[in-house]
This record gives sequence, structure tokens and C-alpha cells, in this order.
Amino acid sequence: MNLITIKESNMIFGEFDQDFCFEIEKSATYKKLQNYIKIADFLWLKPKKNKKQIWIIEAKESSPDPKNKEKFEQSINDICEKMINSLMLTLAMCLKRHSDWQELPLEFQKLDLTTIQFKCILVIKGHEEKWLPPLQDALKKQLQAPIKTFALDINGVVVINDEKAQKKYNLIKNIISS
Repeated sequence: MNLITIKESNMIFGEFDQDFCFEIEKSATYKKLQNYIKIADFLWLKPKKNKKQIWIIEAKESSPDPKNKEKFEQSINDICEKMINSLMLTLAMCLKRHSDWQELPLEFQKLDLTTIQFKCILVIKGHEEKWLPPLQDALKKQLQAPIKTFALDINGVVVINDEKAQKKYNLIKNIISS
């Protein structure tokens, strides 16, 4: 087992088994498409009892105040676009629609797409716990179409801060001081 870490938004994510983690943002497939789409930072294939989940993870160092409606809505739209594009590109690669599909980690290549669940995880560094619910509610609302289309769990949209990501979800190894 080869363990890797991923540095995003002054947070060190991991350690992850490289066969269960896909740095989609650094993939050759994405590099060919980056002028056309935005994408999340990375994906983690998380075993969970009898089912596996793909966590689509986007990391941010900050988030606009919901009182600044224009900036807040733009931020939500950007994050949703990244999550949706990551979901679609992952499925397309698993279905071997791209010539570089083999860059998918081994465990992603072996997935049974009929049973896999997806979670959209937004991690915001230094965010206070009380600031998270408005973001999560806005993301859930904006992601309604893909949630319904792909029959995803509405509770699969999660917004957490670095502290919760580290202590509850064991996603973060270290936090880098700004």
C-alpha cells in the first residue's frame, strides 16, 4: 500500500492509499478539458460497510458572507459546477469514454457503477461551525437536479470546516498556518 497526501488550500489531506484516491485536478484527461470545465480538487474512494462511496472533495480557504448575495451565489455556483463536472468526468472515465481512462487508480477501474454512492464534500479552512449551515443549504438546493437525476442521497452534500474534517472525518493530516 502506497500512501499519499494532497495539499490544497493550506491543508494537507490524507494519508490515502493511492489506489483509492484520484487527483482528478492533475489528471491528463482533465488537462485536455480544463479550458472548458472546472473540476473539484480530488476524489476519495471510501469503503463503507457493504458499499463504497466516492467523495468528491473541494477545499477552500474562505467563503463569502451570505449577506453579500452576489458573491455568495457566484461561489455556490462555482462549487456546484466543480462537483457536477467531477461526477460526470469520473463516470465518463469509469465508462472508458476517454483515451486516458487507465490513469484512474486501480480501485476506481474495478468499480461496480450500479452500487457506488457519491458524496460532495466542501472543506473550508478556518470556518466557524455556525457559518456552515447556510452554505450546506445553498449547495443542496443548487445541486437538486443532479441529486434527483443520479438518485443521490440529499445528505451526501456536506460542508465542513478543517477542524471537523480532521477530527470527525479523518480527512486532514495537517493544517498549514497562513
